[in-house]
Amino acid sequence: AKSENPTYRKAAFVKYQEDMNKKAYVVPTNFSLSYTPVNKRVVGMTLDYGAMNTWSEIGVSSDKLATK
Repeated sequence: AKSENPTYRKAAFVKYQEDMNKKAYVVPTNFSLSYTPVNKRVVGMTLDYGAMNTWSEIGVSSDKLATK
């Protein structure tokens, strides 16, 4: 098959690189999310590696809104 030919594959890759260099400023290589509690009432939140059941442990220490 044509796609198995090393010379053809190299030419196709070089053409692809040239095209991407013209069009793509940034190509994402990773996607991740990070959660950070923003209220003093949040308890049980951990970002420790390997922590299990983190969503079931999160809560608040008071029903009253924090004012400061």
